[in-house]
Amino acid sequence: MPERASEFLTPDVKWQGAQGTVEGVENLMGLLHGFMAAFPDLHATEPAILAEDDLVGVRLSVETTHQEDLFGIPATGRPVRWDAIDVFRLVDGKITEEWAADDALARESAPRHHRGQR
Repeated sequence: MPERASEFLTPDVKWQGAQGTVEGVENLMGLLHGFMAAFPDLHATEPAILAEDDLVGVRLSVETTHQEDLFGIPATGRPVRWDAIDVFRLVDGKITEEWAADDALARESAPRHHRGQR
């Protein structure tokens, strides 16, 4: 939940992804709220989590339904699936930096169905 995310972020957190860079916990919370509004039923599995020193890498598979506009992409109301890799830098147990690499093409285009659905 975005409401709890700030508990795990440093005040000067920096998020970097295809949409650019977002700096500061309040700005990142705004991004998270917009993302969760667009994908309210988001379900992610983490088939791989790797850690070394102050870095944690997570490979994600995401399934959800596109319910609201996001990053200029109109809502479709249809299911979508994509893969992502996120790398986090931690300081004192909190996220201070994130690099998000999503398969945006898969998120924004076909296939628009969950596994097992046609």
